[in-house]
Amino acid sequence: MKRDKMSDDEADPELVALLRQTLGLGADSSSLLSSGPTANTGVLSSAEYIYNNSIDVALSSSACKSAAARIHTAMQSRGYDASTWSSAHPLHPRAVDGEETLNFIFTMDLLNFSFWSDRDLASHQQQQQQQQQQQQQQQQEKNLAYRDSDADKFVVEYDSKRYTGYWSLVAALRRALDAGIPITSSDFWQDEISCSEELLRGTVFASATDVEMPMLAERVACLREAGRVLYERFDCRVGNLVAEAEGSAARLVNLLAEWFPCFRDEAIFGGGAGAGTNGDGTHNDDGIQDDDGEGSRRVRFLKRAQIFVADVWACFEGRDWGAFADIGSITMFAGTVSPLSFLFPSVLAPRHSYSSAWHIT
Repeated sequence: MKRDKMSDDEADPELVALLRQTLGLGADSSSLLSSGPTANTGVLSSAEYIYNNSIDVALSSSACKSAAARIHTAMQSRGYDASTWSSAHPLHPRAVDGEETLNFIFTMDLLNFSFWSDRDLASHQQQQQQQQQQQQQQQQEKNLAYRDSDADKFVVEYDSKRYTGYWSLVAALRRALDAGIPITSSDFWQDEISCSEELLRGTVFASATDVEMPMLAERVACLREAGRVLYERFDCRVGNLVAEAEGSAARLVNLLAEWFPCFRDEAIFGGGAGAGTNGDGTHNDDGIQDDDGEGSRRVRFLKRAQIFVADVWACFEGRDWGAFADIGSITMFAGTVSPLSFLFPSVLAPRHSYSSAWHIT
C-alpha cells in the first residue's frame, strides 16, 4: 500500500500551539530542553516504523488533523486543563498529600490493566454475535443497545457507590487505605505474610458480585516485583524514581521501562516470533532495539509508563513532582478504545472488516 511521506503528515504548528496552550504546557518542550540532550522514549519512532510498514491499516493525514481540531474544540468548550484530572472525579488523589499522592498514583497505574472478567468478555462477545445475526436478518434494526450487567463484572462498593472498570481499582485502593491497609506502600507489597494473596483477594479487592478482580495473580506479581525493584534500586521510594528523571517526562518513562518489567510493554512487528533483538539487549538512540535483518523490529508502546507520567503531571498541575519540561513528548496511549474511536472520523482505514480482523485479547 502506497503512503505519503512522513513529511506530509507533520502536525500543524498553530494547532499544536493551541493544544499546548489549552493543556497549560507553555512553550515548546524542545526549546526548554535545548541546553542538553533530550530523552527519547522510542514510542513515536515505533509508530512511524509501523506506519511505514503496515499492511492492514492506513492513516489519513487530513483526518488526523481534523480529529485533532475536534479534540481541541471539545477541550475548549469543556474548559479542560490539568486541574480537571483531580476535580472531575472525587476518587482521584489530590496533590496536597505530596509523596503519599505519588505513591497512590504509582500503585494505581501499576495495576491499571485489563478489567474484563471472563464472564463479562463472554457476555460481550455473545451480545456482538447476536447483534450481527439480527442485523443480517433485519436490516432495519441497527445499532442495537448493548445491555450490560454488573452481575458479570468485578464491582467495588465504596462510599455507598458501585464502581466498575478502572474506577473499581481506584475505589478499592481508597477503601483499603480507609481501612488502615497500607496498600500503596512498597514495603507492604514485599511482606507476603501481611500482604497475602488472601488479604488482597478477600479484602482489598473484594467484589460486590461473585466476579473477583480479573487477573488478580498477575496484579499480585506486579506488586511484588515493583516492591522488590523499589527496594533494590530506589531505596523504597517512588519519589527517588521520579527525582532521578530530573524533570524529564521521557526519561521517567524510560526509567520505568528499564527497571520495571511490568511497565515494559513492547512487541515484535513483522518477521518471526522472538526476533527483533541484538542478542546483547542493547538499544539504539531512539530506545528501539535494532532490526534482526529478517524484516522485524521491536516496537514500544509503554502505555502505563506514559500514563503514570501524565497522571503525576496532571495531579500536580505541572508543579512539584509533576514538573516535567518535556511533557509534550508523551503520546496518546494505545488501547482497545482508541483505535475503535478513530474509525468514526476515518483516521484509521482498515483494509479488512473489524468484525473478522478485530480481536479483544
